[in-house]
Amino acid sequence: MKEKTFYTIINTCVVIGFVIVAIITVSLIHQVTSPTDNNTHYVTQAKVIGIDTTANTVQIEDSHGEVWEFFGTENFQKGNSVIVLMDDQSTSSVYDDTILSVRLDPFAN
Repeated sequence: MKEKTFYTIINTCVVIGFVIVAIITVSLIHQVTSPTDNNTHYVTQAKVIGIDTTANTVQIEDSHGEVWEFFGTENFQKGNSVIVLMDDQSTSSVYDDTILSVRLDPFAN
């Protein structure tokens, strides 16, 4: 009787552990894949087309042919592929969009 109760307790603990892991996993996936609060952010690919070390600016051209500029030349070289997080400012025009972050594309050759 005691042995059966012991295994029942162990099995219950294992099931509860799996449920907790599943809840944490779903929560983390939701955080990573959820759209932003106001759905104004988007991601685009771009290529570094120019660097001005005097002004500390980098010029990039995105996959739609738009040219953007941002400050911070230390991690970039001309020709680098980058991933850009943008904010569309809740407008349909790209001309008021702002760059939120730029990272080297880890999958680029």
